[in-house]
Amino acid sequence: MTVPQPIRAALSRCDPVRPIGILMPLARGQIRCMTQGLQPEDLRERLVLVLRVDELCGFAEIMFVHPYTELATGSDLIVSPEYSGIAYQVVVETDVRGVVWLTQLGTLIGVLDPTALVAVGAVALGEDPDTPNLISGPPLRGRFDARWNFKASEGSALRTLAAECTAALLDEQDCIQLDVGGLSPALLAAISDREKGLLKLLDIISRGDVVLDLNDIAMLEEIGALEVANWIDVFGDIGREHYESMVRPLIEPAISKPSRSNSTNQHNRATVPDLIAVA
Repeated sequence: MTVPQPIRAALSRCDPVRPIGILMPLARGQIRCMTQGLQPEDLRERLVLVLRVDELCGFAEIMFVHPYTELATGSDLIVSPEYSGIAYQVVVETDVRGVVWLTQLGTLIGVLDPTALVAVGAVALGEDPDTPNLISGPPLRGRFDARWNFKASEGSALRTLAAECTAALLDEQDCIQLDVGGLSPALLAAISDREKGLLKLLDIISRGDVVLDLNDIAMLEEIGALEVANWIDVFGDIGREHYESMVRPLIEPAISKPSRSNSTNQHNRATVPDLIAVA
């Protein structure tokens, strides 16, 4: 099939296709869905702007984002589609800012361009963005302003979603370097209360503060934890789910970092007894 010349000409003027969704690595300027909760009845979802990513300790600094332009205040930036790649205007709340685990950040919705990011910084400092189609809302006029309750609820939602990560950072907790022996399928199978041990291990991993390095990955391979078949042999069909929830989330971040064979004293190390011992 021959593509008509007018279509070929139009395609040549288009920007290259950008990766979307979870295919694009986390980076400053992205607008993503953020979630908390594993069960449907507990699930909370929000849009957030990623300001900074700390891959070592597994957290990101974020600002809340919403689509309700009529609720924008003087501390919010209204962003038009040409600056975000989103099909509608969004509001970046520069005063609703916090830190969350990287594991809470999901699907990519859009990306703010450098001009919009500069404008976000200006509004956060109380300055005018001074850019076409990038404006802040009217100043909040006090408790009787119809937007007051909405802004208060946004702050409450942020405190809920960011509570665990914020508490960990305020307590100056170091990243946890997991004792990978705790991920041996054979060892996990030998626990007297297997279900309780697995839940404890999954809880530690899902918090997002576990750090592995290439030496740990090599150890995982040595103990058979990288082979899905070994998990299935020990746990049956649910073994694949255990592998996907406990092992896979640790592999990709680890292979992107240099080995830390001589720096384990810089992190708390969760040992096998700490991880899987049961009462």
